[in-house]
Amino acid sequence: MKRLAAVIVVLLLVAVGFFGYTKYQERQLVEAVRPHVKNTSLRIENFARLKTDKSNITYKEFFSKVDSDLAELDKRLLDVQTLSTATNKETTDIAASYIRTAQDFIRAMGAMTQKDLSVNAAKNWASQSIDDLRTSTSYSYQHAKRTSDKAVEDFRKAIDEYKEAEEEMKAAASKMKEAAIFAGAKLDKEMVISPEAMDSFLDAHSSEK
Repeated sequence: MKRLAAVIVVLLLVAVGFFGYTKYQERQLVEAVRPHVKNTSLRIENFARLKTDKSNITYKEFFSKVDSDLAELDKRLLDVQTLSTATNKETTDIAASYIRTAQDFIRAMGAMTQKDLSVNAAKNWASQSIDDLRTSTSYSYQHAKRTSDKAVEDFRKAIDEYKEAEEEMKAAASKMKEAAIFAGAKLDKEMVISPEAMDSFLDAHSSEK
C-alpha cells in the first residue's frame, strides 16, 4: 500500500508539473505574439482616429499609409505563423486571424476613401459641365447637354458606389470589433483595440447619415 501511495504521489506530482509547464509555455507564447498583436491594434487605432478626430491627412498620405501598414502587417502575420506548432496552433491562429481582420478593415477603409475621391472628382466635373451648359450657345447646346447629362449620371453612380463601399467598411469595422473581443478574451484584452474605440468609429460614420 505504501508503494502504491508513493506511485500515486509521484504521478500526481508529474501531472502537476506537466500542467504547470504547459501553462508556462502558453504564457510564453502569448508574450511572443503580444508585440505583433499590439502593433496591429495601434495601427487600427490610428486609422480609426483619422475619422473620429477629423484628420486633415491628404489622399496621397492616406493611401501611402494604407500600403505601408498592409505591408508591415504582412510581416507581422508571417512572424506569428512561424511560431505555430501542432501544440500551440490555437493561440497563433487567434493572433493571425486578428491581424488578417485588421488588414481587411484597412483595405475596406482604403476602398471607401478611393470611392470618396471618385465622388469629389465626379462632383467637380458635373458642376463644371452644368456651368458649361448654362453658358452654351445654340450651336454648342446639344453637345453641352449630352456632356452634362453624362456627368450628372456619373456623379450619381459615384455616390452609389461610395455608399456601397461605406457599408462594406462598416461591416469590416464590426468584424474588427468582434475579433478584438474574441482575441482579448483568449489572449489579453490589453493587447487588442478596445471595442469602444470601434463603436466610436462606427458612430462617427452613422452620424453622417
